[in-house]
Amino acid sequence: APGEVVLHPSLLSRLAADELAGETLAGGCFRLDALQAEATPTPLPPLPRPEDASQAIAMLRPFFPSEIYARLAAGQAAFVNEHRMVTILFLSFAGFDYAASGVVEALGRYVEQLFEVVGRFGGHVRQVQMGDKGSLALVLFGAPVAHENDAERALLCALALQELAGQVDEVRGQRIGINRGRVFVGNVGAPRRQEYTVIGDAVNLAARLVEAAAPGQILVSADTPGPVAERFLWRMLPPLPVKGKAEEVAVGELLGRRAERIRLQEPRYTLPMVGRRAELERLTRLLERVRDSGRGHVVGLSAEAGMGKSRLAAEVIGRALGLGFAGYGGYAVSHGATTPYLAWRPLLRGLLEMEEGRPWEEQLQAAGRILAAVHPDLPLRLPLLGDALGLPVADNDLTASFDAPLRRESLQALVVDVVRWRARQSPLLLVLEDAHWLDDLSRELARSVAAAIADCPVLFLTVYRPVEVPSAARLWAAPPPHFTAVELPPFPPAESAELVRLKLAGRALPPAMLAQIEARSQGNPFFVDEFVNMLLDRGIDLDDPAALAAVEVPSSLQALIVSRLDELAESEKVTIRVASVIGRLFRARWLLAIYPGDIQAELLYRDLEHLSALGLVPLDKPEPELEYL
Repeated sequence: APGEVVLHPSLLSRLAADELAGETLAGGCFRLDALQAEATPTPLPPLPRPEDASQAIAMLRPFFPSEIYARLAAGQAAFVNEHRMVTILFLSFAGFDYAASGVVEALGRYVEQLFEVVGRFGGHVRQVQMGDKGSLALVLFGAPVAHENDAERALLCALALQELAGQVDEVRGQRIGINRGRVFVGNVGAPRRQEYTVIGDAVNLAARLVEAAAPGQILVSADTPGPVAERFLWRMLPPLPVKGKAEEVAVGELLGRRAERIRLQEPRYTLPMVGRRAELERLTRLLERVRDSGRGHVVGLSAEAGMGKSRLAAEVIGRALGLGFAGYGGYAVSHGATTPYLAWRPLLRGLLEMEEGRPWEEQLQAAGRILAAVHPDLPLRLPLLGDALGLPVADNDLTASFDAPLRRESLQALVVDVVRWRARQSPLLLVLEDAHWLDDLSRELARSVAAAIADCPVLFLTVYRPVEVPSAARLWAAPPPHFTAVELPPFPPAESAELVRLKLAGRALPPAMLAQIEARSQGNPFFVDEFVNMLLDRGIDLDDPAALAAVEVPSSLQALIVSRLDELAESEKVTIRVASVIGRLFRARWLLAIYPGDIQAELLYRDLEHLSALGLVPLDKPEPELEYL
């Protein structure tokens, strides 16, 4: 009962009966009311101080998230605690008999696989709790490291975790609840004992969802998926009454991932594309030249996030299909840099007519028919597709003799042969989006295809951000001769105003309001679009400048900014945070004066130079003092 202290029989056997005052309960337990004698503390002796303090600190590293460890080691504990958007995944599972022999090993294997799956999608396992009434894992996406697609990562991870549960005999009744919201993340506790955790109403709702989920079910709050919802299969459920909530919560059951289309289709948008007319006409002329001359071309379409790369690519797809091109596309994802050929999988399935969702045997038969049409000997190399598609395909006598370099070269040659064969049927459009996240093997394959299409009607469109992953080679560091780079600049004020007008169904806005939107967007159409969406959703009086000035920046843009900051070195993150306290314009020596802790001037200037190169703090004036925006 509330306020009672109950002792288990195993503890009673270690205590003298005359030391306790209370009552024996059913099952041999004992309700403790008081101690008859004062207990004498017997603390453990203090641990000896290590001879090598740095080695002792390094031994603690596995117990901290790597990003948090780096901040603490750099003396930046004050920058660990923060509020941010986080997607929270609770996983509940049962089935382990904790009294059985070998349970520790079996449980350890499952938890190790759980960590591997979560790590694959860039999540953080905050906690795993075990109990005979069920066990629970708390997984975070967006803390301590944020990505702009954390919600999508969480949904994909949930599906992978359910698949994992089906492969582990001991796991029974696994359930998952997912919610997204703004929470506190950081270290909590006493000065001598702290832990990194997450606190907030969004966490509580995710916990309620996993409680409400049936075995094998994934429940997701309706606000969590956002724009990526269309990439998944759902069953919408009746609103769910939740403890602590005045109103019922809209939820859906995540059923799976929507199958990829094997051919590009003409995109449909509710509004026409704003701006980018010169770039679109330039790319249309390239399409016509490829079709009419029978000679291929490679395009590198680059721009910062939110500048409209995908929207322009969609218009190019529509123009290409209208000109008689057959189109096939794939896209890279930020969590797929370690998965070979991941971006090419939907594109290869399309080229080989392997319809996802059909039995695997039927897909292999379809691929075999295409390979035979390309060349009678190519079906012998069919097992190589298992490497590219990530599926188990048994080697035959020929492919079993290939070493790793030969397998890679043979796969590249196979794909090139299929592309050239398709191009003989009709002009071909190949699209790789988000190519800044390509894995190394996907880059190699892209370069092989690009080199092989000079004499056939193929337009190979690659879409990426200009600042690619720092640790990876640039896709077109040495572009082929038949290459065109198309860079999208920021929107000019007139195009931002046109986008606002279209979003508001032609309504004319006061010039002062347009100036505010332009000032905040800095020519980023994604910002403009989301900003207007937020104004409409909140019912803001657009004729009230004070009301507009009080509006917060959209959370979706915040997630994008935070994800870029999380990719920086720890000292660079601190530099950004200190600069943000100063204001929009700051001088290097000001940072040096208020920087927390000691830092050498040359290290600070190095960080500022790198941040300026990334476009995060552009250099405004080099003389007479370094001045940044």
